Amino acid sequence: MAERTLNEQNAGNLMRSVHLLKDVVNILKTITGTEAERKEILKKIDAIEKKMISEMPVFSAKHDNSETVKQLIRQLEVLDKEEALCYFASFIPLPEKSGIEESVTKSADVIGFGGLFPVGILGKDGKAIAKSRPIKKSGDEIDSAAFQESVERRTSEVMGYFAQIMIGNTLHYICSKFEVEEKDIREIVKNSIIVPEDRREAYVKGLMAGFSGDFLTALSILVPQVENSVRELALECGEPVYNLNEDGIEEIKTMHAVLELDGVKEHLDEDFLLALKTVFCSKFGFNMRNDIAHGLLSDKQFQSFHALYTWWFILKICYMFCGKLQVENRIKVNDKLRKLFEGKSEDCVPDA
Repeated sequence: MAERTLNEQNAGNLMRSVHLLKDVVNILKTITGTEAERKEILKKIDAIEKKMISEMPVFSAKHDNSETVKQLIRQLEVLDKEEALCYFASFIPLPEKSGIEESVTKSADVIGFGGLFPVGILGKDGKAIAKSRPIKKSGDEIDSAAFQESVERRTSEVMGYFAQIMIGNTLHYICSKFEVEEKDIREIVKNSIIVPEDRREAYVKGLMAGFSGDFLTALSILVPQVENSVRELALECGEPVYNLNEDGIEEIKTMHAVLELDGVKEHLDEDFLLALKTVFCSKFGFNMRNDIAHGLLSDKQFQSFHALYTWWFILKICYMFCGKLQVENRIKVNDKLRKLFEGKSEDCVPDA
């Protein structure tokens, strides 16, 4: 059956082939002496999944964002380099958790849009890495864990949109108008209390690589450093970042586990915490920490909008913790934008 389905080359049949072959593997697990057969079937599954992901159709909808981009450039044109970097890192907002939750709740009330049916999540190579559960249980009761998964998935979609419209265009403007120098980034990193003193060089090199468009180098350097910074943040919140196993060995907690600690959740802004989970740890989001740690990203995938957003988010994290430098630059940016839109308050950029 699986062989016949495999010969019919369309996405639906390929998915059915994978399902049937996985069933065969599970059956063979109950039979001794079938290791060789299982290995061959697993190789076949791997080949089908790679073919399936390469041929998967991409659905897109066209939206005219030219006016949004025009207003964005208009605001950037009145700023000098330091102010433009502040605008880039500080004024472009993170997705609001409350708005995302409201959107997911409304979708759950519409049959066929995630309220009743699970959604399979495929990894970069076409392998199933997660499956979202129905948000609603019997009697319209909400499954809180499934709801959180849907929130993270929706957040990642919003982040992708921001990467294309706001982040990509702002980065292009800054790099075409100014020469971003190492001293500019070093000033941000030096003033950011979330960057440990002995990790500043790594942050500077990673952030500079992103300004040149080399997100492969940027994220390979920065993502592990962010995980370390999150652990340091947890310690400041009074939470331990090591587990003690039964042999007395201290094992470091995963980034996901650290973000679930009560002290961390109490001290961090909910929008920031959701962004950290979605970008770095969630199988329903970008999952960048795990994908990079396990070498799952290809060269091409390092040039995606997800990679762009992740690099920008790390820059934003650094700037968020810059204290006086951020406050002084935000005041200057706000002052110039108010003068630009004087008498046109509806066009003014609100304080982020």
